[in-house]
Amino acid sequence: MFNENDIDQAMNHINQSVQHLSQTIDDFKDFIKKNKVKENFLLENTFNKTFQLITAQFKNANIIIEKSIQNIALYGMQRELIQVFINILNNARDELVKQNISLKFISIHAITKNDKIEITILDNAGGISPEHTDKIFESHFTTKQDDKGKVSSSLIY
Repeated sequence: MFNENDIDQAMNHINQSVQHLSQTIDDFKDFIKKNKVKENFLLENTFNKTFQLITAQFKNANIIIEKSIQNIALYGMQRELIQVFINILNNARDELVKQNISLKFISIHAITKNDKIEITILDNAGGISPEHTDKIFESHFTTKQDDKGKVSSSLIY
């Protein structure tokens, strides 16, 4: 037996979920638009857009994301930077899930240091093998099986 308050709360929750899903669809539509024009944007907003696109996958895998991101102004191709972040974070997620780690953790820090932007993304999945570190920014490099590999973007700021 439900009372009126329970029904109102359930309807509010459903409405919030629908609004969130609608916003996610809009975010994906905006993301896939081909925009090769450089623009001014803020790094913190770029990470927020990245998280909006991938957050459900990380919640479902019980991955904790800790972040400390300075709101740094940039000029460049924001959508391509989002794609780089998605690739890096999805690779970390895949490795954390593959290793079946009980406490899955990703830490993201972005600061300005010596007039450069330093972005550090760490996870507790064991890191990148030293034999691969020289190759990780090559556009078609992957350590995954042929059917699981992803093509990455390269981006220079």
